[in-house]
Amino acid sequence: MAVPVEVVGHAHGGVLLRAGGNVLPLGQRRAGLTAHAFSHHGRGDHHGEQERLHTGWLEVDTPATAVYRPHNAVGWRMPPSTKLYRFLVRLSPDGEQGTPNPQ
Repeated sequence: MAVPVEVVGHAHGGVLLRAGGNVLPLGQRRAGLTAHAFSHHGRGDHHGEQERLHTGWLEVDTPATAVYRPHNAVGWRMPPSTKLYRFLVRLSPDGEQGTPNPQ
């Protein structure tokens, strides 16, 4: 189950999350959380990108709010550089100039 959430604060040693609508199942469970941001800077096409991936413990008290306690994290950042963006896109299997993805 994938649910978009918004960080609304801190609570009980974790991050307080709010989901749009009453869609979170009550209870406690392991959960993954991903966050990403894309940027477009200045004139031209300077693309920047950031991504963070977490695993942790999710405690749902109401169907719309939960506390998330991450215990592992990994992430990466690509600075806003047109040259770097174009180079990395061309390296990807399904990039503009890359080899088509066989799937």
